[in-house]
Amino acid sequence: MESRSELDDLAVRMESAVDRFRGNPDASRNFVAVRYATDATTGAYPQASTKYQLYFEDDGDPYLDRFPEPKRQPVLLKLARTAKWTDVLSSSLWSEGMLLSELALAVLEQFPLGNTKKYTTVVQGGKEKRDYTYLFLTNHIAVDDLDFAKCEFYIADMIGGPIQLIPVPSAADYRRKREQIVKGELEGFPRFCRLSCKKLHFKKKRAPKAAIFGLGTLGVELFMRREVYEALREAGVSGLDFRRNNLLFL
Repeated sequence: MESRSELDDLAVRMESAVDRFRGNPDASRNFVAVRYATDATTGAYPQASTKYQLYFEDDGDPYLDRFPEPKRQPVLLKLARTAKWTDVLSSSLWSEGMLLSELALAVLEQFPLGNTKKYTTVVQGGKEKRDYTYLFLTNHIAVDDLDFAKCEFYIADMIGGPIQLIPVPSAADYRRKREQIVKGELEGFPRFCRLSCKKLHFKKKRAPKAAIFGLGTLGVELFMRREVYEALREAGVSGLDFRRNNLLFL
């Protein structure tokens, strides 16, 4: 894999700062944070790419449960020159989905996938072609699923560094503060800050049931249920990086 840039190093330092700020060793063990692996086992990031405009008429919208509309299938992607084959490939397609080998898809389909759609894809690396499936996900946490009396939020700077905690007593106040931040109207804070989550507590019986889900408007992180994580590890599925949940509480 190519040597890391200063931006890569900055991202790692910022992620570590956020992890230290959150802490939360008592977060629920029912969930595991997941993302694409970016170490030497993958060789490149993203591993596969395509001009999706050639294959899709509509980007879709995961927050409105609207799926991308394909012009034709299979979608053809090219493996980066330095990339290695893994069961889950990082790609230039949407972040709201995963490019899965037959093995990875078979493991995930043992569990409730929620609101998803599959697209047939072929990845070409040199003279070799392999069949993959792109799984687009619209499962996400809704603001109204949260018990705001137990949640904690903070203001982060434009690159994600924590500035200070801020009270957010209700879903309505969360939406109001987000709008103020977008407009640069949140008093006492710079224009390009963001509202981030330190602790998210679900209301009773409102935690996601889907195997994999995102944070929706609350953030960009992806989570899966622990039983899914354990099945993927047992099957030896490659291409993913798992981390302890330090955000979600039941």
